[in-house]
Amino acid sequence: MITSLQEFESLREIIRTNLGVDVVEDRRRLRNIIDAKKIYAYILSKKGYGCSRIGNSMKMHHSNIVHYLKGAKYLIETDKEVGKNYKMCKSSFDGEYDPLHYMSDIELKKEIILLRNKIISLSSSLESTKSDLEILNDRDQQRHPLHKMVKERTRVGTEDDVLVKLNKFYNGVYDY
Repeated sequence: MITSLQEFESLREIIRTNLGVDVVEDRRRLRNIIDAKKIYAYILSKKGYGCSRIGNSMKMHHSNIVHYLKGAKYLIETDKEVGKNYKMCKSSFDGEYDPLHYMSDIELKKEIILLRNKIISLSSSLESTKSDLEILNDRDQQRHPLHKMVKERTRVGTEDDVLVKLNKFYNGVYDY
């Protein structure tokens, strides 16, 4: 199970690698640092995280994040460099984010055991379904001419009328 902390750390590393800014540790008020922090906050807000959670991950007050998010969309749309950096970080975050890379050995082993059990259960269910299908196919072979005739001779839109007439017919055919 991937935690929000792992997502935050993953995005932080992507921004550190691509933009050369540590959004948590770098406190300078330079344009490229603030832009990187806005990109970080904007990506996480689009992922559904609130300002408090994003602020905590950056060791900042949530009001700073609110301020970042107010202008982030406009900045990304109008500043070509920031837009390019956003797209690069966003695609990297979306593309490289595979839960397997963030699981511990124990979590991976648990996942493998869980998947093996699911395979066994699904295989058993599949065999049972195949058996049931064979039984139904055998029954259908006996009734195949009836099904074929009803399918061929019933016009679309008249199904209800045919059903009523068939019901009346069967009521008279068998003595119960």
